[in-house]
Amino acid sequence: MSVLDLFQEGSVGLMEAVRRWDPEVGTRFGSYAAFWIRAYVLRFLMTNARLIHVGNTRAGRKLFFRLERERQKLLAAGFDPTPKLLAAKLDVDEADVVEVSGHLASREVSFEPHPGDEGIPLAERVSRREPSPEDHAARNELAEAVRRLMGSFESSLGDEREIAIWREHLAMAASEPVSLAALGERFGVSKQRMGQVAEKLKKQFRERVIAELGADIQMSWHGE
Repeated sequence: MSVLDLFQEGSVGLMEAVRRWDPEVGTRFGSYAAFWIRAYVLRFLMTNARLIHVGNTRAGRKLFFRLERERQKLLAAGFDPTPKLLAAKLDVDEADVVEVSGHLASREVSFEPHPGDEGIPLAERVSRREPSPEDHAARNELAEAVRRLMGSFESSLGDEREIAIWREHLAMAASEPVSLAALGERFGVSKQRMGQVAEKLKKQFRERVIAELGADIQMSWHGE
């Protein structure tokens, strides 16, 4: 850790000692302040020594500082430092010993390469090419705006042919659109005439979308 960071945390602990110290108790300020300085430095180490810290619980804090020391003592005495034995020595649950041991023993790997590192950065190897949550939110908001515009545009249509072309040919999203030839047979006009009506509807809807959402919106229709 940075010495300046540790010095700063120790200074915060010193100020906490100044706030809490009661001279009438009879304890020397230096002795009292040392405990607060040490407490703040140790808390900083537990929180920042690793990317995933384990000092969130009482057992985690105890194991963070005493697990390796107790393991070495057992090895020196000729015992196998199993999680069960370590848990009994440290008065914590065996599950806590297993969890903290895994965190402390695992090697942290940076997603971004350090100067001098070779090869492909880890971030490029594990990242997935998916839209971010912000992209999802923007896309959903845009889709909702387009649906609202489609509904208001359809309600503004009065001609039966225009309504049929819009509902069955242009605005079909979940299934295949009805062909202009089939719609033309229904209304007794040519496919070309129905195509002219469809192009007019497309132009009108584009103009409404641009007026509401801006000119940078890209649109496409079935078959385009």
